[in-house]
Amino acid sequence: MDVLEEARSNPSLEQVKDRVATRSAQRKEEKIAKREQELQAHEAYLAKARQIPMDLLAQEWLESDSKSKDTRIYLVEKILPTLVVGLEQLLQKTENGISDNFNPVNWLAQWLIRNNPRFLSGPSDSTYAASLKTVEIDLKARLLKG
Repeated sequence: MDVLEEARSNPSLEQVKDRVATRSAQRKEEKIAKREQELQAHEAYLAKARQIPMDLLAQEWLESDSKSKDTRIYLVEKILPTLVVGLEQLLQKTENGISDNFNPVNWLAQWLIRNNPRFLSGPSDSTYAASLKTVEIDLKARLLKG
């Protein structure tokens, strides 16, 4: 009887391997379930953010108090055209993925310094270059009207 009790209390190597494999599979399933919950929560957050109409935010920015109207006109005239082109370039750069040490804020800052319109003499080669002038004129008209 002692041999049987000892065999029952000491599991075989195969039993130990099965327990380890089962526990490992359970942990993987728990990690996958947790990641799926995180993704679902993130998607729910994005869905709520998409419900905010961007036109409403833009309209609020255009129609804020008149004290900051000059500042907003300056931003539309001087900052926005270059910034939009820089953001376009940044998006193109990050389309195919980025490395771990890539910092988009630093990249954009360097791009803005290198492409400062006060120091450039040639025309912009951006797809937005022609339409930005029209948008700038429209925004200035809307700012001055309000």
